[in-house]
Amino acid sequence: MAFIVLVACGGDARPTSSPHTEGSVARPAAPTREERCRDAARACGAALIAGDNDKIIDCMPAEALAFVGGRDKVMAELASGMAGMAKEGWAIEHADLDSPKEIVAAGAHLFAIVPQKVTLKNPTGHVAQRGYLLGVSSDGTSWKFIDGVGLTPANVKAMYPDFPASIVLPERVKPEVVP
Repeated sequence: MAFIVLVACGGDARPTSSPHTEGSVARPAAPTREERCRDAARACGAALIAGDNDKIIDCMPAEALAFVGGRDKVMAELASGMAGMAKEGWAIEHADLDSPKEIVAAGAHLFAIVPQKVTLKNPTGHVAQRGYLLGVSSDGTSWKFIDGVGLTPANVKAMYPDFPASIVLPERVKPEVVP
């Protein structure tokens, strides 16, 4: 199953005074596609932190939902997984997402690897897991995400026959115990 692990990070996008024109308000630069991708991942993370499974599922591409059995199956697995974590004393404490290094167009889609580091709290301490999200967009503005855990080139190709060979899915990294 594709499971999204993200976080919302704040930022201040309010206009500021321009150093060149006293009293004027500078307009923020339009976000790049990479920033839009990162910001969309963070917005989906807010749903995860809030436990809003409907919004978490809304963050997944239709192709991924169909591949894993549909919305109802994903909803049941999310609820079960989160309950199991809580019962064992585990909780998602923090996640950091970076902007993708590149966005690759192929067919009708744009694809991006969004690096992430998730810190989990457990009864004996903390564990950090580095991973990634596969970002998918048809327009570069709105993005959907699939967690890289369990993704293989074969199942990505099954969902997206146009997935570019130039994108290499990162290897899974062992979790590390952190203070």
